[in-house]
Amino acid sequence: MVRDTMDRHPKLKRGDSKTENSLKILSTDSNKQYLKVLNTEEKEAQSRSGDADTTIFKEICEKFREIIKSIADLKSKNDASNRNAILHLRVDASMLFLKMKKLNRLEKFRLHSAREKLHDTKRQVDNLHLQWQNLLYETHHLKKEISNCMSFKSKDEHIDLIPVEEFYESAPETITRPEITKKDRHRLRLAQLEWELTQRKVLAETCNELMIEKDKTASEIRKKKDRIENLIPMIKNILSATKPVQEYLGLSSSQIQTEPELAQLLPPPLYFLSIQANAMEEATGDSVKLTIIGDKDSAARFNTAVTESIAVEYSDSEDEGQSHHHRRKTKSQIKEEKIKKLLTKHPLSAKLQISLKDGNSLSITFHHLVNLRIISIIPVANTKGFDGLSCRHLLESRHLLNGLYDKDYGERSPNPANTYQLEQLGIEYNPLELGLPYFWVQKLCGLDFTNRNRPVDQALDRKTNAEQRNISVIVQKVRQHFRSVVDLCEQIQDFEKLFIPMKNRDIISYPVKTACTLLKWELISWDRISTDPAFETLLQNLDLSEYDRFFETIFVRNTAKLIAKVIVKPNYPDMTPVFSIRIENGSKKYNAQNNNNVRDMEKEVNFYVEELYEKLGKQKNWILTAQMNKLAICFDIFLECTDRDNFPREKLFYHHVRGRSRSLPFKFVTRGKEGLFVQR
Repeated sequence: MVRDTMDRHPKLKRGDSKTENSLKILSTDSNKQYLKVLNTEEKEAQSRSGDADTTIFKEICEKFREIIKSIADLKSKNDASNRNAILHLRVDASMLFLKMKKLNRLEKFRLHSAREKLHDTKRQVDNLHLQWQNLLYETHHLKKEISNCMSFKSKDEHIDLIPVEEFYESAPETITRPEITKKDRHRLRLAQLEWELTQRKVLAETCNELMIEKDKTASEIRKKKDRIENLIPMIKNILSATKPVQEYLGLSSSQIQTEPELAQLLPPPLYFLSIQANAMEEATGDSVKLTIIGDKDSAARFNTAVTESIAVEYSDSEDEGQSHHHRRKTKSQIKEEKIKKLLTKHPLSAKLQISLKDGNSLSITFHHLVNLRIISIIPVANTKGFDGLSCRHLLESRHLLNGLYDKDYGERSPNPANTYQLEQLGIEYNPLELGLPYFWVQKLCGLDFTNRNRPVDQALDRKTNAEQRNISVIVQKVRQHFRSVVDLCEQIQDFEKLFIPMKNRDIISYPVKTACTLLKWELISWDRISTDPAFETLLQNLDLSEYDRFFETIFVRNTAKLIAKVIVKPNYPDMTPVFSIRIENGSKKYNAQNNNNVRDMEKEVNFYVEELYEKLGKQKNWILTAQMNKLAICFDIFLECTDRDNFPREKLFYHHVRGRSRSLPFKFVTRGKEGLFVQR
C-alpha cells in the first residue's frame, strides 16, 4: 500500500527525511481515510469519460471567470459592506479551484491507466508478431526440405533394370516376395536392385572365366604365328635347295609362287614380300592376293646388266682423265643421266590386293628403287560412289595410308644414305613420281634402316618392329585403316549433301530430334589454317601439320549460327576429331575464350567422347557422325537456355542453368525409352 502511494505521488522520494515522515503520517488511521479518497477518485476516473470531465472543466472555468469578475466589480466600488460578499466569492472560487485540481488528478489517473493498457496491447502484438515470424521460418524450412526430397536423385535411377513382369518370372521368390513388393513400390525397387546385383556377380564370374579362356586362346594363336614366321626362312631355303630337282623333273618351282618365272626375277625385297603374301594366303585363306606386274624379258635384261654392287658415281674425275673420240656430253646431260640412273625402278613390281566385305578394295603396288635401295608403294583405292571434293582428297594415294604408324607419312626416304645422294645432285625425293617409302614398307620387305643413326627409329619398341615385319599384322592394320577411311568418306559425303548420315542412326543419335540444320561442310586447305589467327592456340597444343584434314561446318537455327572447325587426324578414329566452336546469334558472338558455355560444348564434343565410343561399340568408325549429332543437340540446348524468348524449349531438362558456373544441361541421361538432359 505504501509502495502504491509512492508510485502515485512522485513527489515522495525514498531516502528523504521528509518522505520518511510522510510515510509515518500515511501509516496512521488518517492516512487510511486519504487512501480511501484516492481509490474513490480512481474509480470515478474510470467510471466517467474524459469528455465529461472536459465539459465540467469548461463549466468550472466559466463560473470561475464570473466569480473573478464579480470580485473585481465589488472591489472597484470600495464599499466596506462588500467584504463579506468578497470573502464568500473567494471561498467559492477556492472550491472551484479544488474541483479543477480534482479533475486534473482524475485525468492523470485516466492517462496512467491508458498507458498501461497501451503497453499491454503492444506486448501482446509483439508476442503475436514473434510467433508469426517463427511459424513463417518453420514454413520456409519445411518447404526447403520438401523440395530437397523431391529433387533428390539416387544413383540407382541410372541403372536400367529389367521390366517388372520379367523380374517376377526370372527371380526366385526369396528375392521377389510378391506378397510384399506388389503393395510397396519401395520394397519392389530394393528387390529389383538385389536381383540386379546377383545377376551382375554371376556375369562378372562368367566374364572372368571367358577372359581366362581368351588369354589361353591368344597364347595359342601367338605360338602358331611364331611358328609360321619361323617357317618362312625354312621354306625359302627349301625352295632354293629343291630348285634343281624341280627343273630336272619339269615341275613348277613352287605352289607358293603364283607366277614362278617372274617371281625368280624379282629383286630380293619384293621376292621376300611375295613369299610372305603367298604363305599368308595359303595358311589363313585371307582375301589378299599378290600379283607380279612387268615384262619378263625386260626384267631378265635388267638383272643381267645390273649387279648387287651398283653405285652411282657423283664425280666426273674418271671422265676428265680419259680421252674420248666422240662428242663430249654437257654437264646438264651428265646430271640428267645420273639422276635418271639414281631414280631407276626395277622393271618388275608387286601388286597387293586387299578386299573388304562391302566390295571396296585397296591395291598397293610395291616398287624397288634399285640405286636408292628402298621400296616405295603407290596405294590406289577402288571404291564406288564417292564423288565429293573431300572424299577425293581423302582417297588420294599420298593421303590414303597416312597415320598407319605415328609420324610415318612417306614424304622422305628412310635410307639415310639417300639424303647425301640427292643433295649431291641438287634434287629432292618426290613421292608423287617415285612412290611413298613408308618405314613399315621397308621392314615388311626385309629392309631395315633403324640402326643407321636414326634416333627416331631407335625409339621404336620391339613390339612395333615385330608388327611391321609381320605381313598378317600389317594387312590387318591396312584393312582396318582402309575401312575407317571408307566409312569416313561415307560420312563426309553425306555432310557435303547437308544431312547427317542415317546409317547406324539408332546407335549414334539420342532419342531426340535436332531443331538446327546443317548448312555447310567444306574442306579447308593447310595454307588457310596455318595463316588463321584463331588457330594459333590449336597449332601449338594439338601439333597440327599439313598431313591433317581440316573442315569447316555450319549449323543454323533461325538467326543463330554455329561455325565449327573440324580437325581429323590421319589415324582416325584412334585419334578422335577435334572441334573448335564459335556461335553467332544476331550481334552477339561467342567462343571458348569469352563464353563458358561454348567451352563446355567443346568439352562435351571433344573430351567426353569416351561416352560416344561406349555407345558405338564396334562401330567406332562412325565417331565423327556421333560428334556432329552431339554438337547439333548442344547447339539447340545452348539457344533454348540462353535465348528463351526467340527459341522455344524442345529438349527435356530440369534446369536451364545450374551451379556457380551457370552450366547448361549438355549431358544426356537415359530414362527408359526416353531421357533428359542434365548438368555435369
